[in-house]
Amino acid sequence: MPEPTPAPLPRFAAFARVALVLTAAWILTGAIFKLLIGTPNDLPPVLFELVPLSKGMIYHLAIAAELVIVALAFTRPRLGWWLCAATMVVFDLILVQLIASGAKSCGCFGGKIEMPPERMMLIDSVLLVALLASRPWRVLTWKGLETPVVAVIALALASVPWLFDRSTDLGPIKPVKATPTVANADAQSQPATPVVTPTKPATETATPPPAEPKPGLRNWVSLDAPKWVGKSIAETELAQLLDVNLFDQNCTWVLWRWRCDHCAQHLEEMARTYDGATPLVLIRIPETGDTDQNGAVKMKPTGPLVLEATLSPELDYVVTTPVVLVLNDGVIVSAVENPGR
Repeated sequence: MPEPTPAPLPRFAAFARVALVLTAAWILTGAIFKLLIGTPNDLPPVLFELVPLSKGMIYHLAIAAELVIVALAFTRPRLGWWLCAATMVVFDLILVQLIASGAKSCGCFGGKIEMPPERMMLIDSVLLVALLASRPWRVLTWKGLETPVVAVIALALASVPWLFDRSTDLGPIKPVKATPTVANADAQSQPATPVVTPTKPATETATPPPAEPKPGLRNWVSLDAPKWVGKSIAETELAQLLDVNLFDQNCTWVLWRWRCDHCAQHLEEMARTYDGATPLVLIRIPETGDTDQNGAVKMKPTGPLVLEATLSPELDYVVTTPVVLVLNDGVIVSAVENPGR
């Protein structure tokens, strides 16, 4: 007669419950921060390449998935533990890519809270090891709540990203009547020869400084530049954020961010080759946390034909910068996000 299977050790069962609760709470923390202050910009770019959905939809689905996993961890722990473990594995794989790319922040808590990917990977890995070391497949014996109850809870939490949607419909937003400024006022009196002029500090530069963002939660708007090709600039979301008629519409427009390394490289390359004889429009996308000291952009094209403007600081903008738009009689003939990468 076979011996009965020994009951799980109480201490291992308690250890497993604590490890599961901590892991689920960590996942929940990330989901809440993304929900309240994050944008699709904070998600790994690989998701947008693999999933044929809009950035906004992928963002909502990612938060919904995390909330459902947390719900199952508490209502069906025998199912929830391996979902939590799988989530930690996926997070670590993504973090490995971010570390390899030299990313300074993982975006796990939204773009406004910097968390080095190395530190985040350490935390995720510790939680994963603790969860697996507790042998949850053996010691978690509670089957959980009834299926209908679990389904209701999961569906309710999955709907939260859509119920608390911070994306903005640009319909009612009026264009900002901002007067474009010349990139270097001193260049008006200089000969129109190819010149490389370093960007001055924000206290001296002609780039319009963004106003202080309003306190509280901020909405975000998606600027899907590649879909603008073939459209008039007046038909794009950009025209609802800026008075596009103030700018030349037979030239190149560049959307850039102050702390964007790729923007800095692209603008420096443009500055070194710009001949000063063709119009150019530089539009800065402001971000919370921009200061005079933390900018990556050190050099950009300047001259009497280079005009600059800054979008409203009251919104977050979902777009991969730099964005290079080529206009012909006001029609966008080319729109490339992060060219060369």
